[in-house]
Amino acid sequence: MESQKKLIEKRNWDYLIVLDACRYDYFKENYKSYMEGDLKKAISAGYNTGSWLVNTYSDYYEGIVYVSANPYINSHGLSLNEQNSDWSYSWKASEHFAKIIDVWNWGWKESLNTVPPETVNEAALKARDNYPKSKFIIHYIQPYAPYLINGIPKEKQEMEEENIRVFFSSIVENPKQVARWFQRELKRSFPLHPKEMFVRKGKSALTYAYKKNLQRVLESAKDFSRKNSGKIVITSDHGEFLGEEHKFEHSPHKGKYPQLREVPWFTVEGWKGSL
Repeated sequence: MESQKKLIEKRNWDYLIVLDACRYDYFKENYKSYMEGDLKKAISAGYNTGSWLVNTYSDYYEGIVYVSANPYINSHGLSLNEQNSDWSYSWKASEHFAKIIDVWNWGWKESLNTVPPETVNEAALKARDNYPKSKFIIHYIQPYAPYLINGIPKEKQEMEEENIRVFFSSIVENPKQVARWFQRELKRSFPLHPKEMFVRKGKSALTYAYKKNLQRVLESAKDFSRKNSGKIVITSDHGEFLGEEHKFEHSPHKGKYPQLREVPWFTVEGWKGSL
């Protein structure tokens, strides 16, 4: 398995698309409906965005424009540990990239509680026109939560007995989280956190929502690739736990878990569907 860091450093790409928290196995399962190309598995240098940034980008990258829907990559000089008190990293994106487009700052959609991928596309296309001699890293938030779906098929909404046991265990472990869960249930709002999704709806609903997020961002990546003639590579900063061994997301978990460290390295060669 190749090192993603080394692949990035070769700069054999014009546009490097980063899908946040995209697992290799889920990418492999879904990409063929959207694009054609060469897919290989790479090993990420990090298990969350912070460790990925620190371990992947240690130099100054002249000539690279970073289009970011993720606030950890910002032009305001904010370090990672200033934004996340759980991290000790003093890494600042502004010290490593020539230009950063803060899509996270102006492209946030309150109704979705995130930056939609279509907004990232708009920013990336504008940046391409403004900086025609540059290479670009384009960082989407999806497929990471919150999940951009209006509902879940009825058959995926039933709790499994195991999930009920997990839920009652969480009452003791984290009463504040349970209070938040009940508040959302009363409001009938859609859960934003993967563990809530697992507890309330079951693992099949969680993986369904994750796939839907992935499919939406793949549609945007396909749309972007159609409008550009340069070499486009799609990868991810890290993966994601989706209930395996009752683990969720990525930040609390360190180590070489394949769910977190195995990411796609996909060279786009074509796309599916009409123009």
